[in-house]
Amino acid sequence: MHVKLITVWPLLQLGQMQSNKSLIGHCGLYCGKCVFYRFGDVKDAAQRLKLRLEGYEKYAARMGERFPELGDYPGFWKVLSWLADRDCRGCRDGGGYEDCRVRACCVGQGHEFCYECGMFPCGEMHESMIEKSLKLLWLGPERFIARETSRRGFE
Repeated sequence: MHVKLITVWPLLQLGQMQSNKSLIGHCGLYCGKCVFYRFGDVKDAAQRLKLRLEGYEKYAARMGERFPELGDYPGFWKVLSWLADRDCRGCRDGGGYEDCRVRACCVGQGHEFCYECGMFPCGEMHESMIEKSLKLLWLGPERFIARETSRRGFE
């Protein structure tokens, strides 16, 4: 029963994320795809992999001579643990970078999204923010979220 809950839970979270406009940052980046987001697919995958590999370090150490790729298993585990332990709530819910100048500017100007500003795009935004903001403007929030949740990787 425990294994089924672990398998089903991410699907329930994904359904919640798809309808949650608050996961779109002011800059157009989508929190659900961010490695820092507490309910993101990266964190979920890392947590599941940690469960599957629990106790494997002793085998990796023994097999390191035969399979050199296992030689830095402790380093791999450290990165995996870091990914699994992220707990950001998203920039609209008190998470994100504390000193984010883009968010401060957008909120200070009274805009929901950067593309609403007459100075868009500005020098505070990097290329991916501008791209995402333009896609958000073109698609609208619902279609943007559907696209972001369905894409693979970090394109």
